[in-house]
Amino acid sequence: MGEKVMKRFLLFLVLMLCLVSWVSAEVRVASGVRPPAPTFDGYRTDSLVLRLSPETLARVNRQAFVRGRFGVEALDRLAERHRAAAVRPQFPGAKPRTYQGRVVDLGQWHRLTFAAEIDVPAVVADFQAAPGVLEAQPIGIHSVTAVPNDQYYVNQWHHPVINAPQAWEVEVGRAQVTVAILDTGVRYFHKDLGGSEASYDDPGPTKVAGNMWTNDLEKAGSPGTDDDGNGKVDDWVGWDFVEAAYFPRWPYRFVPMDGEDNTAADNDPRDFNGHGTHCAGIVAAITNNNSGLAGVAGGWLAGGLPAPAGNGVRIMPLRIGWSTRSPLLGEVGLVDMAYAAEAFYYAAQNGAKIASCSWGNSNSGGLGAAVDYFLAGGGLIFVAAGNDGKDKANYLCSRADIIKVAATDQNDLKAGFSNYGAWVSLSAPGVAIWSLVHNHSDPENDYLAAYSGTSMATPMAAAVAALIWSRNQSWTAAQVSERLLTSCDNIDALNPGYAGKLGAGRINAAAAVSAGPVEPQAGVEQMLTGRYKTKLRGGGFVAAATFNLGDTVIIRTRVVEPSGPVAGATVDLALSGPQSLALTTAATNADGWGEAAFPTAKPKGGNPGTPTGTYTATVTGVTASGYQWDGVAQSTSFLLQ
Repeated sequence: MGEKVMKRFLLFLVLMLCLVSWVSAEVRVASGVRPPAPTFDGYRTDSLVLRLSPETLARVNRQAFVRGRFGVEALDRLAERHRAAAVRPQFPGAKPRTYQGRVVDLGQWHRLTFAAEIDVPAVVADFQAAPGVLEAQPIGIHSVTAVPNDQYYVNQWHHPVINAPQAWEVEVGRAQVTVAILDTGVRYFHKDLGGSEASYDDPGPTKVAGNMWTNDLEKAGSPGTDDDGNGKVDDWVGWDFVEAAYFPRWPYRFVPMDGEDNTAADNDPRDFNGHGTHCAGIVAAITNNNSGLAGVAGGWLAGGLPAPAGNGVRIMPLRIGWSTRSPLLGEVGLVDMAYAAEAFYYAAQNGAKIASCSWGNSNSGGLGAAVDYFLAGGGLIFVAAGNDGKDKANYLCSRADIIKVAATDQNDLKAGFSNYGAWVSLSAPGVAIWSLVHNHSDPENDYLAAYSGTSMATPMAAAVAALIWSRNQSWTAAQVSERLLTSCDNIDALNPGYAGKLGAGRINAAAAVSAGPVEPQAGVEQMLTGRYKTKLRGGGFVAAATFNLGDTVIIRTRVVEPSGPVAGATVDLALSGPQSLALTTAATNADGWGEAAFPTAKPKGGNPGTPTGTYTATVTGVTASGYQWDGVAQSTSFLLQ
């Protein structure tokens, strides 16, 4: 039997064995339905975040933080008036990064906690008006975007629909690619994630391996010691950012759930709700191990039996949410935007290439700045489109630099609950998706269940991106994104009522990893004309739109791709007007800027000089290694008199 045929046979055998092993004592099936939760549950009334100016930051007295003070008079007056109890840096040790020409300095952000409930709009307004505060933001609380399905489907229908088996002939996922799951936590000791030696009874660093990301310095370090110096002690398998869960009372009367760890941040990002584990399993449940389910990028165990180590992409568990119960909604998972922001920073600092985000969101709690920071490091972010069945984009879904995922069913039809719109990037299966879960009613045993939601579609799309990156490890985020989008199957004909509103189409894993290299697009974002103060370049460039005969007109262009500036590119320009000629800029610098010179001449002797009048410089091409021109013919005009 050939290797490819054997692999397909083994996959079929694994899936068939799953039919019987799911009901065994080792892996169990969870049932029950949770009703849809609202996507926004209000703001925390016990804390907010501030972005301080560099000047104010230099004056801050960190010793005053424990008392809820800054050591800056104007801020301390407000802190005292509103009974602030503690201050802490939101992103300790953060260094500035540049993203899309802007400096992102997470070191300016601080979280302020209060001793009693506050009037959020009023307190935010007070601090926003204070000198030295650049931004004051509330902290939004949002629900996760999934609804568990109580109907028992034993096979994972989504794999053949997205052509995963054919993709696995080419690429199965590799350990060099890490996917951060920002969610309610992950059951990292589930045997289909953490390997055959992982267990509820012994979930420690000597037992957990599989497809879980681990921090080698902390895993091999001394217990109780911050071996890698990142301010988080023993963070060998991610981090639990939930230092104080919040339970909105109106209008759903949320209350805590017994048995959940939600009162202190720590090094144990285990799941309680189950949602985060389900998302993680979709990406990287260990494949071909005769146990549980198959992840889209879960590797392929050659022996076909359970083993301690996996060879798929790695899951980085980052707990930013918790469970709550409501008499109106039942159990719901909630996520804190400030914790999400801190998790993005952690993921960026620890090498995650992809972040999967299956929850509602708002631009609060410092989230926007942290997202910029993650993207500036060359990462990709996937976010759920939402389950309201509407053309409604939340904050992350409104950003052009994030991949937004709608959900489809077994027939490539838009899932009834899925949001849609021209802002959607692509679609993926999201109805009755089987994956791993944590069952807090029986925490000692591993479980699986079928859930529906854009929450499930999101990690599935992220997993296909992980396959692409595994196959092409030198690629940039822009190249991976381009390949993912161009390899989708268009499903507009099947969804005439939503044509143009389901993105590039439904993901196709086989096409994504089988096609040849795709060059991402680069183009000119900005054009300037001006002159130098002296004849020597470096004498100071001054922007200008009017020139005199004898001046040398400098035409500057800035070349960018979706993740930022492009260095080493040249731009072809067509100069039209009283005189026509072609120009080419010098190679762009690290910030994407390059320039071309147009010397003009005064009349002299029999030479009439350069014709005067209005000139227009138009981009006719961009040449950059690894990129193709986006075809946008930017232009700028100037007057020569």
